[in-house]
Amino acid sequence: MEEERTPSLQSTEAEQRADAVEEEAPDKASFDASASSSSEGLSIDQFPTSPLPAIDQWPTQPIPALVGEPYFLPQGTFVDDESAEEIEALLQPAIERMAETGPHPAVQSTGSTGSYVALRNLVKSSGIYALGALASPLASLVLSPFLAHRLSPTNYGILAVLTTVIGLAAGITQLGLGSAFFRVYNYEFTEQDDRGAVLATVTLLLALIALPVGILSSLLASVLAQLLLGRAANGELVTLAAWVVVVQNLTVPGFAWLRAENRPLFFSLLTIANLILVLCANLLLVGVLRWGVAGSLLATGLGYACVMVCTVPFILWRTRLHVRRDVAWSLITFGAPQVLSYISFWVLQLSDRYLLSLLGSLAQVASYAVAYSLGSVLSTLVISPFSLAWPALMFNVAKRKDAPAVFQVIFRYFSTILLFVAFGVSIASTLLLNWLFPASYHSAAPIIPIVAESIVFYGLYIVLMCGSSIRRVTWMPAAFTGLAAATNFGLNLILIPLFGPMGAAASTLIAYVLLAVVAYVANQRIYPVPYDTRRFLLALVMGVALYLGAALISLGWGEFWRWSLTIACLALYGTFLLFLLPGGIALLRAQSARFMPHIFSDRRVS
Repeated sequence: MEEERTPSLQSTEAEQRADAVEEEAPDKASFDASASSSSEGLSIDQFPTSPLPAIDQWPTQPIPALVGEPYFLPQGTFVDDESAEEIEALLQPAIERMAETGPHPAVQSTGSTGSYVALRNLVKSSGIYALGALASPLASLVLSPFLAHRLSPTNYGILAVLTTVIGLAAGITQLGLGSAFFRVYNYEFTEQDDRGAVLATVTLLLALIALPVGILSSLLASVLAQLLLGRAANGELVTLAAWVVVVQNLTVPGFAWLRAENRPLFFSLLTIANLILVLCANLLLVGVLRWGVAGSLLATGLGYACVMVCTVPFILWRTRLHVRRDVAWSLITFGAPQVLSYISFWVLQLSDRYLLSLLGSLAQVASYAVAYSLGSVLSTLVISPFSLAWPALMFNVAKRKDAPAVFQVIFRYFSTILLFVAFGVSIASTLLLNWLFPASYHSAAPIIPIVAESIVFYGLYIVLMCGSSIRRVTWMPAAFTGLAAATNFGLNLILIPLFGPMGAAASTLIAYVLLAVVAYVANQRIYPVPYDTRRFLLALVMGVALYLGAALISLGWGEFWRWSLTIACLALYGTFLLFLLPGGIALLRAQSARFMPHIFSDRRVS
């Protein structure tokens, strides 16, 4: 990250980079013409045009105790010339590094070498974001088993339901203003005074929305508690949850401003301070004072309040409440339409907890939330960093003549990584479940691999939707996620009464499989890419067979031998995936020769 720059210097450099891009891509006009022609008849984008709205649309910091919700980044987000500044705001380190070094010669060729260079750039960019994505899951890994031991399954289920409701309420009441901030701040209003007005306006809007919601929820706490938890006596917990939403929303301007101004040190310090305070407050309020669910909610609110106290006074001092109507109108008109997309993703990803509490029991919600939390580690390790790096690379690759071949290579390697990591996460998370959580949660272990496979298909959906982004067929993401959400909701109503938490997990898997399949079929019609679907299906079937085979064979075995067999299957699966990749056998031999030179000394690999 670079040091802070003045707005005028940022604008000048942005213009220089734009001119450089135009010089390096003389065929851009023809590319845009073909893209727009495929979407003839669409007068406006029906889906958010910001690069990654979900980053700011979802709660600014999920409750660490229950990060079972994979706060995914909905793909199909469209990046065109009008949102180039937004990409720079989120991906500036990678963009500036590429601008300084210039394009790799292999990227300009039409051979397969360029595909691997693009892959390398993608991995590097993803790695940058992966570093910042690990803090919250680590806090969750510490806090989740602690709360599982300190709270009864019923109380843990109540906390899980309230966490889900907090996520929904925060996403709706934020009105997409977090993601709208980046567009308005970095693209529409670039002068220093104007940017101060943007910061002040978004802060005031969030306060004017959140505070009445908090007050109204407090007055109707008993009614909401009966509706959400089936217990009117838990009204005080609903009140606490409502004010968690309020303070959480007031952290959005500070976090967004730090990111827009490229202040990674302060952003990281605030994030870490938030997590540490939440952890310590939970240890005190839940562990020592035994305040139960109320203590955990209060601890979460204290973490957000710390961020709010550190940022809001600075914002007020810096902007002096310079609020403008034109800025407010721009923020609301850009952000508000994203709420519908947010609700769709909430139904797809989080509504099963609430339905499980209605159709099952709160104890089942607790087990399901814990298993979902462990299975969704794949999202943090692979999906989130990949999604942050993907938009910029996707549109750079799309300008190449051999773009379909490059996308094929990216799909091949990304799907291989997803499958292998999902297998490993399923093993490690099951082990952690048995070691760290009470015995009452161990029966939820079969949910973990199902959740992990669901996230695999979501990761595939991200890549498969490149066609709709390139061709600007903007209705596809909203339509596909809405279809998947409706499918998940309907299947939950059928399967939860029959199979409980396993029914909820199966509904999630089916919905994500449908999402990936529909995305593949539709995008192949508008932007054909020769994806290795047969290779992927073969790898998927082999992974499922190995995992289930190890589980069935090891029934009745001791703990040591059972886990030894499972880990051996993981190694076997990794070897199998390598054999499926082009050049995988040569790579395997090369690595074997490196570690066992006395065996391969007579068969050197060039």
